[in-house]
Amino acid sequence: MAVVAAAGAGGLTAAEVVEKRRAYQQHLGLIADGPLKNSPTPGHILHAIKYSNHTPGITPDQQPIHLGRARAYKVGERFYLTWEPVFVPTLSTSSASLDAPLHSAAHEPAPGAIEIDWPAGLESILIDLANLGLNTQVRETEQRFKSSTEHHVYETTSSMEALSDGRFRLAIHYDPARNAHIDPFSTWWGTTTLILGPGDRVGTVSWEDDNARENNGTFRFRVVPALVDQDTDQEREADERQIEASNLSQTDKRILVNARRGQGIFRAKVLQVEPRCRLTGTADPAHLRASHIKPWAAADNRERLDGNNGLMLAPHVDHLFDRALISFKDDGRLLWRNDQVRALLLAWGIDVEQRTMRPRPFSIRQCRYLQEHRERFERQRSAA
Repeated sequence: MAVVAAAGAGGLTAAEVVEKRRAYQQHLGLIADGPLKNSPTPGHILHAIKYSNHTPGITPDQQPIHLGRARAYKVGERFYLTWEPVFVPTLSTSSASLDAPLHSAAHEPAPGAIEIDWPAGLESILIDLANLGLNTQVRETEQRFKSSTEHHVYETTSSMEALSDGRFRLAIHYDPARNAHIDPFSTWWGTTTLILGPGDRVGTVSWEDDNARENNGTFRFRVVPALVDQDTDQEREADERQIEASNLSQTDKRILVNARRGQGIFRAKVLQVEPRCRLTGTADPAHLRASHIKPWAAADNRERLDGNNGLMLAPHVDHLFDRALISFKDDGRLLWRNDQVRALLLAWGIDVEQRTMRPRPFSIRQCRYLQEHRERFERQRSAA
C-alpha cells in the first residue's frame, strides 16, 4: 500500500497528508479538484472520510464516493489509511497496537455467502467471512421464494457485536421504509440474528418479527465458500511479475498491479460507471469485484485502466463472466453458454430472464469492449 508503507501504522499528521496528497488520492481512487486540489489542509481525505461508503450513519444515497476496500480514518490529529477493516484506530489504542502490521494490498478478500433456508424460500447474504469484524455490514440480501418466481432484493441495515468466545452476533434488520420497491404485505419485516465464527459452516438463525410474534422462530443457515480458481491466481501472479520486470516507473507499476487485482484507480473508475452488479443488484462495493471486460492479456495499459472496460460483479457472477461462460448484449440482456450454465445461474437464484433486475443498456464506450467479450464467448460456445 502506497500510503501505509510511507506512513506506517502510526498515521500521518495533516501536514504530512498534504505532502503525500497525490499518493493518498491514488490509493483511494479519488480525483481531487476545485478547492480540494491545492488546499493547505487534508481536505480530500476529510471529504473521503465523511462521504465514503464506510461512514456510519451515512445512507447509500448520501455516498458519492466508493473506496472499495480502502479505509480512511482520522483519530485525534492523525490520519490513518488501511486496506481491510481489521484495524480501526481509536483514541484509546495503545502504542503496541499502533505498531501492529496492517493488511497489505496484496491480501485478497474471501467473500462467501450465507444461505438461510426459510420456510418461504432461500435467502442469500454475501459477506466477507474471512474478515469478520465490528465494521462488517450487510446492506443488501436476496431471497428467492419457493411458491413463485418472485425474487426480492432487500436493502437492510445491520450491526455486529463481538462475543467473548471470539465469535460475532450479526443482526440484520428489514424495514419496509427502506424497501419501497417491495409490496409491504408480500413479505415479513423484522430482524434476523446469526452467530458467526471463523470456520463455521452451519448454524442457527433466529427471526424476530416486527408485526407478528407468531412468525418468530429459529431456522438453519449454511455457509457457501467463495469460488477459488487456482489457474486465475497463477495467471494474475505471472502478469504482476511481468509488470514488475517492465521499465515503467514504480508509480505506474503500482497502479497497473492494483488494476490487475481489480483495485485502486481502476476500481474507482468502474464504480463510477457501474455502481452495482447487473445480475444480483448488489451495490455494496465490499462485496463486488471490478472485472475487466476486455481480458487483461488482450488489453493495452490505457484499456487496463479504463473504467468503461470493467463491470462491478458479485464474486460468483464474476467467476462466470471472466471465463466467458456468460456475456451481455449491448442492450444489457444476459447470454449464457449452454443449458448447464443456465441451470447453475438458476441454482444461484439469479433471474436469468431479468424480470426483476431489468437489463440496462451499455454506453457506446462499454459496447466496444463488450463486442470483443462476446466474440470470445461465441468462439468458446462454438468450440464446446
